[in-house]
Amino acid sequence: MHSPRDHKLGNRVAHRAKRLSALRRWEYPTVDRAVIAVTEGADEDDYLLYALAGKAFTIWHSGRSDVHYGKTGTGLGRAMRQLGRAGAYGPRDPRAERALATLLDADTPHRLAAALDSVMAAVSGVDHPPHWETLISDLRDWHNPTRRDQVRLRWGQQFYTAPPKPTEPTD
Repeated sequence: MHSPRDHKLGNRVAHRAKRLSALRRWEYPTVDRAVIAVTEGADEDDYLLYALAGKAFTIWHSGRSDVHYGKTGTGLGRAMRQLGRAGAYGPRDPRAERALATLLDADTPHRLAAALDSVMAAVSGVDHPPHWETLISDLRDWHNPTRRDQVRLRWGQQFYTAPPKPTEPTD
């Protein structure tokens, strides 16, 4: 479930380009003055979630001039389906498979942060990012040990499940 602060994060990050470089360099779980400014008003737990998502946001947007918030509900696994080349996207691409394995195998917050950096570096070359609010929600759930496996399952299913093909209207 998204909190009202989750939506505000994307707006704050998008409009504070000078702070993006601080987010891009941020290392989990460092407390950084510039990152605090971008995550203003976040409590201690949300600071880390927003900083992780903000770093992912800056990695994906690096070199882009337009801000993309992602399609509502598009999770990290769905974004990773775009990795690869013609005829070998997502599950058919060994690099994408390795990135997913690293993400799903992360068993500590530090390993998750490192995996997320790696995944976002790979996904930065695709056309459609994850939905940033969805990523924050997933990260919040991942940090709750009772929901962690649900997030792993969700990311894996998004990666392996092709989106439904658009249907043509029938007369």
